[in-house]
Amino acid sequence: MLAVERLLATNIRVTHAALERRLVGISLSEQRQRNLHREAIRAQSDVRDPLLVIKKKKLGWTGHIMRRNDGRWTRLNSRMVSHSPDTICWKATDEMERPWR
Repeated sequence: MLAVERLLATNIRVTHAALERRLVGISLSEQRQRNLHREAIRAQSDVRDPLLVIKKKKLGWTGHIMRRNDGRWTRLNSRMVSHSPDTICWKATDEMERPWR
């Protein structure tokens, strides 16, 4: 992950935590006094994690692009690599022959 993406993810996470606190009606000082964790507030607000939603939509878009038949991005030059359920990414494969080279 690039430094810019990490910074953006941190900003989204902090902003979303503030939004969830506002939805539940708890201020940051109340959260600290009650010793509440972000997960407890998220359970009360019934809001999904925005970073997981973004990741799922990116993977859906990638799958959509891969199903195209016009040769811009095909299964011949890409594969999905999964090291664990949380880390899924698309990587170009150099082992396969690329017809446009």
